[in-house]
Amino acid sequence: MTRFFLMAILSFVALFSWAGELEIATGDISAAGLHEISYPCSTDQSRQPAMWFAPAETEKPIPLLVGLHTWGGNYRQRTGTVYYKEAKKRGWAVIFPNFRGPNWTPDAMGSDKVVQDIVDAVKYATENAVIDPDRIYLCGASGGGFLAMLMAGRHPEIWAGVSMWCGISDIKAWHAYNKQKNSKYFRDIEKALKGDPETDQQAAEEAARRSPIHYFRDTKKLSVDIWHGAKDSVVPSSQSENAFAAIIGEQIADDKQFPAAIGKCKILRRKTCQNTRLTIFNSGHTIFYSAAIEWLSFQRKKKPAVWENSSAVTDGQEVER
Repeated sequence: MTRFFLMAILSFVALFSWAGELEIATGDISAAGLHEISYPCSTDQSRQPAMWFAPAETEKPIPLLVGLHTWGGNYRQRTGTVYYKEAKKRGWAVIFPNFRGPNWTPDAMGSDKVVQDIVDAVKYATENAVIDPDRIYLCGASGGGFLAMLMAGRHPEIWAGVSMWCGISDIKAWHAYNKQKNSKYFRDIEKALKGDPETDQQAAEEAARRSPIHYFRDTKKLSVDIWHGAKDSVVPSSQSENAFAAIIGEQIADDKQFPAAIGKCKILRRKTCQNTRLTIFNSGHTIFYSAAIEWLSFQRKKKPAVWENSSAVTDGQEVER
């Protein structure tokens, strides 16, 4: 009996210690240089949290990378460390904002507050580091890809380039897709919209107001790289294909030549129209972070997109949800 009790105590301690290690791992991010900050948000005079890193003072302005958490994440999501590592090795600043947390509240999921939070995050960065205004980059996947699309549409004037992976361009269509599958995401959407966009007119109007596909009028001037896995069962690739079509506003044929693969994933189709590119590759709900950031590094504001081959990478990761 005593032995059983001792083993139970040790098991509890081990479990508690394991949970603590997760917190310590998050804390190590700050120790390594990625710091938790808060910044003023102009829509409601609140202060919103973010993770932030800027290298030591340099003689010339540096690029800024804005990394976006995924659908169910927040500013403490481990995805932020990936953006941090990519930025740090290039000597860039990086900010990983909260933008109202997971996408199941009215204040989140592409609301006006969310959009302004990203604008204000960029403002914070420019006031706290010497940022090159011609090299401000945005990257996101899944829910982050959704917001990357929305920010490309609503504030194209900010960015030198936007890399969006497995993003959502049409909230109402994605709601219907998930409702048919009985996936939890349709409930998230209804919570954020305060109604079912298929049966509630007010919710449908709100879904449209938050959907990137309605804001692409001026995005054609911006360097945009859209990627989507053909086997993605979380967000169908039609969401990205429709975004591409809405940006360029015309039908174009597939590119005749493109790299065979990104990492170990075969590239199936690619379309390029001036500053906008769509790539469909043989994978699921996936992002290749180093390829995304490498492509962004070549882009400059108000300059034609540079279509470098960034496909020789092996860091494809299933996107956190």
